[in-house]
Order: sequence, then structure tokens, then C-alpha cells
Amino acid sequence: MTVNPSPNPSVEGVFGYADTSPTLVVGDLNADNVADDPTMTAEAFYTWPDDPQTVGVSPRAGGGDAFDVRWAVDPRTGDAANVPGFDFLRLTTAVDSVSPLFGEKSGEIDAVADVRPDPWGDVDEDDDIDLWDVAFLQACFAETSPGEECMLVDFGADSVIQLEDAKMLFLRMTGP
Repeated sequence: MTVNPSPNPSVEGVFGYADTSPTLVVGDLNADNVADDPTMTAEAFYTWPDDPQTVGVSPRAGGGDAFDVRWAVDPRTGDAANVPGFDFLRLTTAVDSVSPLFGEKSGEIDAVADVRPDPWGDVDEDDDIDLWDVAFLQACFAETSPGEECMLVDFGADSVIQLEDAKMLFLRMTGP
């Protein structure tokens, strides 16, 4: 497992590389290497996105290294490429090293998945963040010790529903 090189332990220092994050056992919802939900399918588990800029594997995610097409840059200018999508993806390694014993050193990739959009805040899982989700956040905001279901609107993952969580929810609103 890669050690986080960031001086701030709550910020991921290595992301965007195809060989730095682990994947979890199917159904392992808390990264303890035990399937908490043995009925979960690989299709459901490995298509829940991991936030690559957050240390560790995001709750409900299968792990692995996430890439967002919005991160694409124009190689000539370094500016955002504004790519709406892609048809083909080529993954290469940044390591330029050859071992006399083992040959080229590079990451191994055994699968690639098109994941659903980041689900944070979409409590009712209707593919938008709308007034229903805001009402849910309000109910959780009033709780002195919010339950497990309130973690769906806990952006900071600190088990406290606060103004920062509400701000992030409003910024992500897409529905009526």
C-alpha cells in the first residue's frame, strides 16, 4: 500500500495514477477486508466512485484509482481540455525503469469500470440533488448525534452535520 506523502494527513498526496490505490473485497463497506454485504454484486460495488483526493477508500466504494474526464489537459498548453467524454482510454506508467531480473517496472491493471457520478448528497438515489435531499439534510442537521443514514449528507465525513455540509449540498443541487 502506498504511504501518503502529503504533509496534511487528511489530504491525499498521491492520486491520478493507475497503480496507487487498493481495491476492496466485494461488499467490504468499511475497508476491513471482510464482505459486510455478501449479496452485493461486483457491478454494483466497483462502479460506486472512490474520491481519489480523500485519504483511504470512500465509504461504499470498491477502491481503485479514479479518474475524471474533467481532469484532462491539453498537452500543448496544460490548460483544461474540456473533453465531454471519451471512447478509448490508454493507461501508461510514469515509471521509466527496467530491472535486470524482472524487466520493466509498471503497474498492473486488471479492470476498468465506468462509474456512476459521485453520489454524495443524492439521498433518495434519483440521480439528482433536489429539495428532497435538502429536507433530509435539514432533518439530520437537527440531530445531536446523527445516525448512519445521515452520513449520506456528511461531506466532511466527520459524523457531524454542519454548515459546510449544507453549503456543499447547495453547490451540488441539480434538481428542483
